[in-house]
Amino acid sequence: MNDEQIEKLAIAVTNALNKSEIVGKRKIVDNSKKIKSLQKEIEKKKKLLQKIEKGEIKGLHMSKVTYGGVRVQGGKRGYRSNLEKLEDLKEKINKEISELDYMIFNLECEENDYLESLWSD
Repeated sequence: MNDEQIEKLAIAVTNALNKSEIVGKRKIVDNSKKIKSLQKEIEKKKKLLQKIEKGEIKGLHMSKVTYGGVRVQGGKRGYRSNLEKLEDLKEKINKEISELDYMIFNLECEENDYLESLWSD
């Protein structure tokens, strides 16, 4: 049985128990695909951080560093060491990881609220 068939069966049972004909149809919340894709993205960013911390990326030979279309460093300061560039990049990646974790948390909360609403009826 797929989700729609299960939902129709649940509505029919609820109608029979309540002796009513109309029960509001709920939107099914399944965020598992979104959560998995965000988790994969977090893993990629963590691997990049590990490379930086292990010293596999020794230096960035650019006057400016852009990451994800956003300038991480550069600009009016004339000189920045490679270490400073890498620290800026690590800081930016850590911020993105925390934002993705928060997005996953929100999606999981939305899914849990949906499941709780099913049990409360």
